[in-house]
Amino acid sequence: MKQNIYDILQNNWGYSQFRPLQEEIINSVLDGNDTLALLPTGGGKSITFQVPALALDGITIVISPLIALMVDQVENLLKKNIPAAALHSGLSQREIDVILHRCIYSNDIKLLYVSPERLQTLSFKEKLSKMNVSFIAVDEAHCISQWGYDFRPPYLLISSIRDIFPNVPILALTATATPIVVNDIVDKLKLRNVQIFKQSFYRENLIYNVIETEDKMGKLIRLLKQFPGSSIIYVRNRKKTVTIAKHLHALGFSAIYYHAGLSADEREARQKAWINNQFKIMVATNAFGMGIDKPDVRLVVHLDLPDSIESYFQEAGRAGRDLKLSYAFLFFHNSDIDDFKKNILLSFPDIQIIKQTYKIISEYYHLKIGDGENEIFPFSINDILKNADISANDFYNSMIILEKAGYIASSEGIKSKSRLFFIEDKKEIYKFQLEHPEWNDFIKILTRTYSGLFTEYSNVSEENIAQKTNLSIEQVCNALNSLKELGIIDYIPNKGESTITFLMPCVDAENINIPDIVYEDRKKLILSNADALISYITNQTKCRSQLLLEYFGEESIIRCGRCDVCVSRNNVDLSKLEMDNIINIIKPLLLEKSMSENELLEHFSIMDEIKVIRVISWLIETNKIIRLPDMKLSWNK
Repeated sequence: MKQNIYDILQNNWGYSQFRPLQEEIINSVLDGNDTLALLPTGGGKSITFQVPALALDGITIVISPLIALMVDQVENLLKKNIPAAALHSGLSQREIDVILHRCIYSNDIKLLYVSPERLQTLSFKEKLSKMNVSFIAVDEAHCISQWGYDFRPPYLLISSIRDIFPNVPILALTATATPIVVNDIVDKLKLRNVQIFKQSFYRENLIYNVIETEDKMGKLIRLLKQFPGSSIIYVRNRKKTVTIAKHLHALGFSAIYYHAGLSADEREARQKAWINNQFKIMVATNAFGMGIDKPDVRLVVHLDLPDSIESYFQEAGRAGRDLKLSYAFLFFHNSDIDDFKKNILLSFPDIQIIKQTYKIISEYYHLKIGDGENEIFPFSINDILKNADISANDFYNSMIILEKAGYIASSEGIKSKSRLFFIEDKKEIYKFQLEHPEWNDFIKILTRTYSGLFTEYSNVSEENIAQKTNLSIEQVCNALNSLKELGIIDYIPNKGESTITFLMPCVDAENINIPDIVYEDRKKLILSNADALISYITNQTKCRSQLLLEYFGEESIIRCGRCDVCVSRNNVDLSKLEMDNIINIIKPLLLEKSMSENELLEHFSIMDEIKVIRVISWLIETNKIIRLPDMKLSWNK
């Protein structure tokens, strides 16, 4: 029985209306159609599958490539009392079994998040076939296309679900896809009579700028002084995040850094501190940003070249989600372009090096030929490389290719809380309490503090338990471990460690097969994408927004009038007399008091607005006008 989608939206998310295209996409799913939705970053993709999941009977399967994003979304859903779960390599086999049992027999989970790799296992497919599935959502659907910037071969397994559920609709979602990728998604997912919804990629409030400069830090500091709001600064390596954040902090800026090498707890703490405005500036690698919905980011700066136009569009698109005027700057100099292409070639090590990497990994875990299928191991690149004769760069890049070839799956340490589950039923626990009165009070506090411990693994806080039992945290951990040894509970303390999973039985390294689609074809595609990015960066004649829209298959005859290219052209398009006349009106107004763009435009006729916007942009670029903390403009005296 379908529920009213407006009631669901209001009751669970507190919104009275949907964003553009969300309602149409949801209704398409509810009507049983295969659906492809292209919504830019910040367009509200998750609502389009979470709302119909609650409106329909049964369970929605959500396929997602990122463990951190899965865990984050499930955590947010549980806070709204929406029953959801995720299957990922950070869970024990017992936890996975409990979740699958609930999905099949209890039918109380509404959204089940899984990685595409899990579809590879026959045991999961067998259990999946027993579930009452309402529809299947494929997030980051561009990963299925060999022409997509983030192609992941395990995504090709998704279409096999059609054999299990031939009449269950599929909703595919992506934030960035070129026309060729869109066609490939439809083909690879075997979508039938597909309804395609595409929101324009045009961001009216976001101004793109590319600046060639040798003095990146000098330019950055000037920008940060002009834009005191929340900012993200992207760089390509972890060391830079630290050095730049510390340098900015020394200059008095409120800056913090973020990269995948930090522990899960530390990443979560830094992310929250930035979201809560304890720090204004986040200096980060591209590990930062997925699932972050901070609406008031005013500035995104790339100090290094991004991986591709798709990556750049997503990362820059984290600015201005509240639809207020925001800016994206990309700084480069010619040496960056040479280094960029060189690094691409280095990211494809020789095939023998890839085989050597596989051998190092399998020997480190003492795996014999035929062993290890679906086994999960704690993973530390530093420990593995301690006695290995291979560079860290070659090893890391080889692992990426082995992962794309389907041999292994790795995960950075994910943020997770300690988990607890009663193995015995209530009757046996009561009997245990009678026989062991010394445990009675402790077990009572556990069951009263956390509901559901007998049906599902529940997140627990050792600190919270310590407060209620008047024990130290160490004593609580020891008590929980003792109950685990007694076979009463399963207790999984939070470690947040990285893991590696062998997706297939261990093979002789010399028999490793790296398909062209993962290696040679991929290298050609990435080099082609690099050429497209370089063309975008070095362009000096066409509006930045127009170029981005064309890349994603949109036509635009209107220039934004405010990017670096448009500002440069505007100087030519306006005569000196026209510019002087406009400046002679703007200058005394801003000398008298600060104003917003709209307040300034009120002093001109509608017919002159485009010209005035051009002059304002030029005045800002030449530092004659400065932007104040409240985002108003003032003449730079």
